[in-house]
Amino acid sequence: MFNEHYENVENTFHANSTSSNLELRTLIKIEINEQIQK
Repeated sequence: MFNEHYENVENTFHANSTSSNLELRTLIKIEINEQIQK
């Protein structure tokens, strides 16, 4: 389920500009860390 969400975010990366990509990548890293801690 989390993997599907991650793929959706990856697709969003390609739809946005480079600067937006960097912001999203930072957010997804935080989200992954939170998922790992659970």
